[in-house]
Amino acid sequence: GQEIPQTEYTEDEVKTWGIVWDQMEDLWDKYACKEYKASMNLMKKHCNYNRNTIPQISFISSFLQLQTNFRLRPVAGLISSRDFLNGLAFRTFFCTQYIRHPSMPLYTPEPDICHELLGHVPMFADRDFCDFSQACHALLLTVSSRRNILSCVLLFFPYSYTIGDWIGKLGCKRRGCTQACKVLLA
Repeated sequence: GQEIPQTEYTEDEVKTWGIVWDQMEDLWDKYACKEYKASMNLMKKHCNYNRNTIPQISFISSFLQLQTNFRLRPVAGLISSRDFLNGLAFRTFFCTQYIRHPSMPLYTPEPDICHELLGHVPMFADRDFCDFSQACHALLLTVSSRRNILSCVLLFFPYSYTIGDWIGKLGCKRRGCTQACKVLLA
């Protein structure tokens, strides 16, 4: 594959990142599951995650490949849900590199690097989550288009909420992921 290009962020963009980081820090403490918190600590230690620097996707992707065999692939904007979900079946997360406008640091009409790196990406440092995600998305490759809408809803749930407790309640561990996904999609 091609190398992921480095992105130079302006002072205003880094300031925007810092504002979003500060807003999220309290929310992580209150609401994030233990897996997310552990993964975020790994990202801080190994990927230069902090409020003063926007980490480079190439460094994060290299770390994730070593940690869980997940990789990041930059995209210019929204892609089809089918392409996005298919990527996850092959442990690839499509990720934007641009950042929201500094005039509205706590809002963006579509996913940006704050959304990707502070929301989704830390969980890709957790092997159990990655195995579960890959199993679910690989299963999606086999379902009809009509069922994809329900499948998308079911699969986006763990990206937004406390995956650790949810997976635990389903009894999903590495060997049980595929069966749990089949139950969800039956």
